[in-house]
Amino acid sequence: MIPIILHLEKSNYTAPVKKIDCFDILEGFHHEIRDALVPFSQAISTLQHSRKWQPLIYTVIQNFKSFHEAEVAAHTRDEEIAFYPIIGVRWRESKTFDTIHAPTEYMLREHTDIASHIHAIGLLSEMLQQQPANKLALEALLGEAQAVLMILPLHMQKEEQFLFPQARKLLPKEDVETATTLIQQLHSK
Repeated sequence: MIPIILHLEKSNYTAPVKKIDCFDILEGFHHEIRDALVPFSQAISTLQHSRKWQPLIYTVIQNFKSFHEAEVAAHTRDEEIAFYPIIGVRWRESKTFDTIHAPTEYMLREHTDIASHIHAIGLLSEMLQQQPANKLALEALLGEAQAVLMILPLHMQKEEQFLFPQARKLLPKEDVETATTLIQQLHSK
């Protein structure tokens, strides 16, 4: 057997680092939203089964409402300012859909719906803190919460499984870079 002698030198090769783009930023935040939905969903489930207002549920709801007002609102702003307008223009230009409305317009409506439901949940939870026996407010809160727990995950799923993959195909590199830069600028303020 002939011994093999290897001469190893330090390579100049650097593994490519994937540059983070607008899709990575938006999808990453969806994971944070899903994490925030867990305690909210558990509190609503407890409330649904007990049909009795509890101060701990108020705390969880207020935490979720605060998360929505700060974090989800920022994410929504990112989509509405930096992403949806760009993809909406490209969709209309491509005539990809037989509709005058780009799918982003439907997604914008869902943003408004979700924010309205969460606002109502906040108001109803305040009312229940003052009037814990108010069954009508309790039932209304449960209805609003169920709407959020249904609409919000479906909204993110539509973005991740339809909107983002279609946008990846449709948007030129420059548009992705523009959206990414805009999102990063929005977060630096």
